Amino acid sequence: MCIFSDISRNFIYQIYLLGNNIDLNKLYRKMEVVSLIFTESCVYGDFKWMLQQPQFNDALFLFNENVESFYNGYKKSGKGNAVIRPYRYTNPVRALPIQTGYIGVNEEGWRGGFRRLDNMTKEIIDEAFNSIEEEIRLRNIKRVFYSGDSKGRLGTNLFRVNEEVIDYIMYRIVWLKC
Repeated sequence: MCIFSDISRNFIYQIYLLGNNIDLNKLYRKMEVVSLIFTESCVYGDFKWMLQQPQFNDALFLFNENVESFYNGYKKSGKGNAVIRPYRYTNPVRALPIQTGYIGVNEEGWRGGFRRLDNMTKEIIDEAFNSIEEEIRLRNIKRVFYSGDSKGRLGTNLFRVNEEVIDYIMYRIVWLKC
């Protein structure tokens, strides 16, 4: 359980949004949440390579996913950080997805990153984080890695994702430590 009330959470999150540097690892449980930037293959920052290294067996890797592959159980490697998609189906689970948009045309007739933060988008994202939080509880996860940009925010190179949606995903990432 998180030691902070909802008011404290919102205050700390607002400070985060303003760009103040808070070392979140000092505030919560003993689990690191680490933003990494992919620079090249076969080095720290390359999730596929890291998953093959024994020193990362205590880690959970988060990858950006399209809604269709999330729900249809697609198991093949994808583009970008979804190259680690097959690790969603290993035992134990080594990687879990966060949906960031649609690869095909959705019911509104568009494809790509989520365009707005509405209730449906929140529900889709929350479903992913419910799975992530459950996996953290079930296993002795010491580190969670996600693809980030130079500011530590969620990296989204394949989809153009609405900033409010990225903020919401970051809110959920920040509170994984609770």
